[in-house]
Amino acid sequence: MPNPTMTPSNLQVLRSYDGEGNLQRVIKPAAAQELIFKNTGGGGIPAGRVCSINSSGEAELGITGSRVPMWLFRQTDRPSGGWQGEAVATATDMTWSDGIEGLEIATTEYITTGNTYALNGFVSSLMSNHSSLTTDALRAASAGKVFTLDVVYGAHAVIGVVSQVPGSYGVTSDGQKRFGRNYLVLYTLYRPAIAGLLTGTSTSVAAL
Repeated sequence: MPNPTMTPSNLQVLRSYDGEGNLQRVIKPAAAQELIFKNTGGGGIPAGRVCSINSSGEAELGITGSRVPMWLFRQTDRPSGGWQGEAVATATDMTWSDGIEGLEIATTEYITTGNTYALNGFVSSLMSNHSSLTTDALRAASAGKVFTLDVVYGAHAVIGVVSQVPGSYGVTSDGQKRFGRNYLVLYTLYRPAIAGLLTGTSTSVAAL
């Protein structure tokens, strides 16, 4: 297991199909995506967020269409942590784990307001240009984070299934949290939306 960088955000790969050889790659983030966090007083894109590759080969927050979900290992304004198996990366490139199948991951980056996470529940992630995210502050708070509210298999892009609800992973018998954080644990999936099924859904996910 990689040693997590001590930032408020974090991603951990707990299990894979063979315990090693996870699909990892280094991809440059789209400049506009990093500006979202710089404009709101933050650093780079937080570890644990979901991104996908646009037509220019750059990473954008969230998931849409047939794009493959990818999970960020470290905050983008921080150099490589150098853990075993991590690709060499600079502070402007990101190391990702391809979120197709076969991983169980723990992430700090999930939306709590309005979302109740349950075992075996489907999750997705909003793009930064979603109609509900009208300011950089809202984009920084929600874009690329996991959510479960109103996610319907087939109608929306599904990127995972909950395997441990927030607050259950890494909590010791005396109530201490792993690294002082709450995690959502899930099995990664890649299930793009099926065209024509998005009807009568709430505005919170209608633009996925």
